[in-house]
Amino acid sequence: MDESHLNVFPFENRSLMQVLALLWRFPGFSRFEIASRMGQTSVSAVKQVNRLLGDGLLREGTAGATGSRGRRMIPLFLRRDLFYCVGVAYNRQEATVVLVDASGTVLEEKHYPELPARFPERADVVIEGVREMLRRREIPYAATVGVGVTVPGILTPQTGEVAFSPEFAEDLNFNLGKRFEEGIRLPVGVVNVPHALAFLEQHSGRGKGVNSFLYFDLPGYGLGMVLNGKPYSGTQGRAGECGMMQIYEHGPTGIDGRIGTLSTVVPFYKLTDRLTEMLKENPNLMVAKFLKPGEKKVTLPMIAKAIREGDLLCAQLMGEQFDAVARATVNLAYILNPDVIFLPPWTADCPEVSIDIVRRQMGHYGAYQRSMSTKIEPAQFGKEDLALAASLMPIRNCFEKYYPNGC
Repeated sequence: MDESHLNVFPFENRSLMQVLALLWRFPGFSRFEIASRMGQTSVSAVKQVNRLLGDGLLREGTAGATGSRGRRMIPLFLRRDLFYCVGVAYNRQEATVVLVDASGTVLEEKHYPELPARFPERADVVIEGVREMLRRREIPYAATVGVGVTVPGILTPQTGEVAFSPEFAEDLNFNLGKRFEEGIRLPVGVVNVPHALAFLEQHSGRGKGVNSFLYFDLPGYGLGMVLNGKPYSGTQGRAGECGMMQIYEHGPTGIDGRIGTLSTVVPFYKLTDRLTEMLKENPNLMVAKFLKPGEKKVTLPMIAKAIREGDLLCAQLMGEQFDAVARATVNLAYILNPDVIFLPPWTADCPEVSIDIVRRQMGHYGAYQRSMSTKIEPAQFGKEDLALAASLMPIRNCFEKYYPNGC
């Protein structure tokens, strides 16, 4: 990541950057906790913190519990306006932009429900919106870390190239990252949806403090991975395409020429499309009450809410889908042996036809060795949080080389 435009960080002092990186990752740490995590004496940590406080980069919170030496523990935080970052999410044929400060607080959010059909115009509308947002709020260029863009599909994060994305269905092989960089004149990172969700879950969700976990994204059958405490996306950034997992000996031919792949045999879009069509015939279906004004397309979270309200048809259809999800999940557990496999948050609304099915199938995992165990849980963050996830990625890219002790 090019950090040459930033003048808010003491890049020349690695110890100070480590403190800043640590407090971004763990806001509220005290001086004692910083010293412990960095493997330093308390005296060294106090000097570094005091310098950062004197330079106006940190702020102190209200003293909390008493420490081991009888001193009140004072939580430390990055100054809220120390830096800013922008997140862009393309999802469900719409785009969302958020502006966040150093505390991760969303200062502004803007939705783009209608976008041009083709690239580059489909990107340019959002780019102009980002520029206008930064101008209007008078956000300094030198204090803006960068822009994170998340999009589903096949892409190369290192270059920003998108080979294919359902959000740009009429375009192939274009450079989304380069277009954003040229338009906004800030560093831009492009990341796949499940990878962004896994990072957000690790940073702020139920994955915080979990050494290794997977985030099984549905309906796209993508996989976000955190292994040994670090996000993993593969050599080319394309790891986690679980939809290409061959688990059946029947079904239509997939894009790679094989039959029986997960995404071709049990695509979730057939479930949502079927219920969307049924609504046209019968607008009184229970799932209709969860459509927002102007919405016509049924989503999985809507179906889950309908199941929670007692919709038996939706429950039957969802359960049929999760038989395949459960088969794939057991395979993933055997291959990667994570502590937890997270399913999307909406599964918590209909656990009996989602989470419970997967948990029962997981009974096969380690049946011959009781010490093998992987939990199946609903995630805290989902696709409605993608823009926030995208906004944190450039900050992580800036700080990750300074994390002390593999933080």
